[in-house]
Amino acid sequence: ILVFGYASSSGTYGLTISTPSMSAPSVSMTPSTSNAPSTVGDRCNGATLVDEGYYVGSTFGLPRDETEASPCSTSISSPGVWYRLIGTGMDMTVDTCDSTTTNYDTYIAVFTGDCGASLRCMGINDDSCGLSSSITWRTEIGVEYKILVFGYASSSGTYGLTISTPSMSAPSVSMTPSTSNAPSTVGDRCNGATLVDEGYYVGSTFGLPRDETEASPCSTSISSPGVWYRLIGTGMDMTVDTCDSTTTNYDTYIAVFTGDCGASLRCVGLD
Repeated sequence: ILVFGYASSSGTYGLTISTPSMSAPSVSMTPSTSNAPSTVGDRCNGATLVDEGYYVGSTFGLPRDETEASPCSTSISSPGVWYRLIGTGMDMTVDTCDSTTTNYDTYIAVFTGDCGASLRCMGINDDSCGLSSSITWRTEIGVEYKILVFGYASSSGTYGLTISTPSMSAPSVSMTPSTSNAPSTVGDRCNGATLVDEGYYVGSTFGLPRDETEASPCSTSISSPGVWYRLIGTGMDMTVDTCDSTTTNYDTYIAVFTGDCGASLRCVGLD
């Protein structure tokens, strides 16, 4: 992601990175009171891809597999639902602590690796918040994590699963405002792009060197300085904008690319 200015403009900006309207798929399964079982995510190979958000599910009526939590040295006789999550290098918390939705004694287990014999246990939790469960761990960029929600002993029911980055663990890039006349070199080159996640980032392009070729994959020649960020895709829609007029004080462009820095960059979009 490159933030730069129209013509030779430079200044301070507020960059918002978000998933519009919670584009992550919300898994809302039939509550256990209906006696209608759902098969969404009931097997590791059918795990639902998720991102940060809130997911309501039910394990009622799903088949039991006593071996699915065995990488965590736990044999279970309760049904479970699987999710998969792509690591961003930030801390991540998954929990079923919402007692307004979760109505049974849950476990959560987190794994890496391929489904089956290659699964490796990252952690397992039973009663972190009452009879509900919570796990926090530091993810690695691009690594896929499997999350299994199941019950104590043979328990099943409805749960509310929250996936979040505690205390916004993504690095917040706060550079010196342009009024200081003090240039910053944070992210001023593609190879030095700052890793970000969803959040709000304040930056400045004031005093940075100009590179007229850096936006060329988008067929745009620029004479303004820019700041680079990098973001790991999760399979969800993503919006980046500088629309916060309380911080952004100049005419900005945003360009999004894939590929390696240099000749391999490919333009995804420019606005």
